Amino acid sequence: MKRLFTYIILIAVFFSCGDDDPGIEPYDFLIKPHNSNNELYVGVPVEFLIKGKGGGQKSFSKMDLFIDQEEVSLNRQRYSFDSPGTYQINANVAIDSILYKIDTLLNITIAPPIYITQSRAEKVLFSWKTDTIYNILLSTYYGNSARDYEVLSINESLQQQGTNGKISLDTYPEFYGFGASTSGRLVLGYNQQLAIYSPTLSLERRIGFNYGKSPRKILVQDDDTFLLFDSLSHIVVRSLNMNTGQLVGGETKFVGVDDMTVFNYFFLGEQRVATYYVNEDNSRSLIMASQIGGDFEFVHYFQPFVSVNGLNSISNGEFIINSYKSQENKIAIIGVDASGVVNWTRQINMDVIYNRERFDFRIRVLELNGFIYVFFDNMRCVKFSLQGALVWDKYFYATSAQFREVLATPSGEIVMLGTRQMDDPTIDYLLQTDVIAIKINADGFRVGVGE
Repeated sequence: MKRLFTYIILIAVFFSCGDDDPGIEPYDFLIKPHNSNNELYVGVPVEFLIKGKGGGQKSFSKMDLFIDQEEVSLNRQRYSFDSPGTYQINANVAIDSILYKIDTLLNITIAPPIYITQSRAEKVLFSWKTDTIYNILLSTYYGNSARDYEVLSINESLQQQGTNGKISLDTYPEFYGFGASTSGRLVLGYNQQLAIYSPTLSLERRIGFNYGKSPRKILVQDDDTFLLFDSLSHIVVRSLNMNTGQLVGGETKFVGVDDMTVFNYFFLGEQRVATYYVNEDNSRSLIMASQIGGDFEFVHYFQPFVSVNGLNSISNGEFIINSYKSQENKIAIIGVDASGVVNWTRQINMDVIYNRERFDFRIRVLELNGFIYVFFDNMRCVKFSLQGALVWDKYFYATSAQFREVLATPSGEIVMLGTRQMDDPTIDYLLQTDVIAIKINADGFRVGVGE
């Protein structure tokens, strides 16, 4: 009995909280937000240290941290929150062989984006890279019936480079494609013509097409341009010499399938094209991929029907299909092997229900360093392995923003471009928006907010 009583005394001392006990210093959290505004942000690591009564940092041998009563793992005493809110923080901390219980509340907010421009841009149309500069093609609206078209240039630190370049286009152009060559040329397809601009945005050549024969898609690889035309019975891919403006090479035809008609087309790179077919009552659809001027590669049927937004070829020889299920308000990401067999499917619930005729809703898929990133919604990103395993799902801005485009930097970081409503209640938010940028790293942490 005496030995048991001694053990109870030792345990009581070990779990002392040190409130007002003589000679025992009370401890508290020393929270280090890693940003210049001293705020706690989603996606920005928060460092959990300990301070003593005098405010100085106190060393400890162990910390078990609980967020909303769930234990979490720390990386160099840091933790990154995935969503905003108020969190209950509790910790068991061993200091000088005594265990202390410490608790606090943390308010996590969404970090503000980097404002690229507040020039009342209507849409981010296209983005491309020239050397170390990223270029963004914008349509801007200044209160009259016509739009202006500007090119905004930024560096990898998201700082604007020079003044906006201007592009003169016809009134109300209907774009069918955008492309950029490795030499920095910009290729725009609109109405019944194609316009090629130099890296300094001077017009090099404008090529017209007969009515009904205008291209539907553009693929620019290095300095080669491929144009995709369609008719009622088949699809044709032609190569264009940008220096002469002449269509060269023979036609590559892709014929229809059974009772299905072509609904969309996707260039896959490496001179490959995929066609997306839908039958008359929208009950089924399929993807067919082929080489330009070469062999048929695969076909994949969808039953029931899904609306396919895009198709990406990835480094392991497989394909990633992204589709939008409007009735369920979900995105389906489908991994398909080289023969068209589905390896995996992942569905992502969306937070916003889109009227696609009113909103230019976009989904983008990027493969980077052996992972797949899916971008959509309010600057949201979901990361998967090449085998479809979920790595993380994070939000990077509030509901007033819309994702537009994505850029990958040479250092492996990711820049998301978006638009958001200006703080002016008299302005129509569908037309008058800011252009914003958010940079993240492969772990989904924000970059450029004071880290």
